[in-house]
Amino acid sequence: MKIIWSPTARTKTKKNLDYISEDNPDAALALIDQFETKV
Repeated sequence: MKIIWSPTARTKTKKNLDYISEDNPDAALALIDQFETKV
């Protein structure tokens, strides 16, 4: 199965990751890794 991200989903995900990385960059990177391996 292939997930197709809408432009809105991409924008919201980036904003959320930017917000998380302000306080915990390692957590943001870990979340990105999870997206890449699970989705």
